[in-house]
Amino acid sequence: MIEDGGKRFWNRYYLERFWAMATRLKCFQDMNEQIFSHIVPDSKAIVLEQGCGVGRNIPLILDSMGIDELSGGKVHAVDFSHEALDLAKEKLSNPVNVVFHKGNMSQLSFADETFNAVFDIFAGTYMPIKGWKLGVIETFRVMKPGGRAYFLYFIHGRNFGSLFKKQVIDEFFHNPAGLYWAMHLKLVRGLNVWDKFIANGDVVYPEWEELLDIIKFSGGIVEVAEESFLGACIFVRAIKS
Repeated sequence: MIEDGGKRFWNRYYLERFWAMATRLKCFQDMNEQIFSHIVPDSKAIVLEQGCGVGRNIPLILDSMGIDELSGGKVHAVDFSHEALDLAKEKLSNPVNVVFHKGNMSQLSFADETFNAVFDIFAGTYMPIKGWKLGVIETFRVMKPGGRAYFLYFIHGRNFGSLFKKQVIDEFFHNPAGLYWAMHLKLVRGLNVWDKFIANGDVVYPEWEELLDIIKFSGGIVEVAEESFLGACIFVRAIKS
């Protein structure tokens, strides 16, 4: 099953390497700056992060939302990997305003209209064929009316691995330490492995309009839709009607 394959890929290439790599590369830093500049703060919000992985985004979510230990807000972080969740807890030292859950974004255990905001940053990348659609539908099911969803998805036909390799020289000039870590942690090898999932048709990224259509079908009103991450992705902010 592709879900099992995606989980093995995650555990092999990301648990040991992704945390360090992501915080050093300029393209990731630029992506974070773009995405989190669009966040609508709400310090009292109850927030869900779909596919939290090793927790890289959680500090950014807390900061951009204005959530701290006294604000009353909370982040619920879901992932399908026990190993990823354990590492996230270790990296983040179990903050009191973050709750971790093992689960599948296509079948969330939360009640309808639970959250004020939902983040799905690359989570659909690791879903089975077209499974990202169920994840989007679930996002809007568990979100309150007036809540906002934040999506970052790879787009069909835009190969991040190839685009990233073209950026290697630029990365070197801007951040030689980051490039060293990317090569040392075998990022390119990991990208090549995941490219095989795509080539085999096991993973099917959405078309730009396809993603926007399922968001609208699920009750979302698109507020922001723009290219991100070297042009390989689409970032969308949508409010639930």
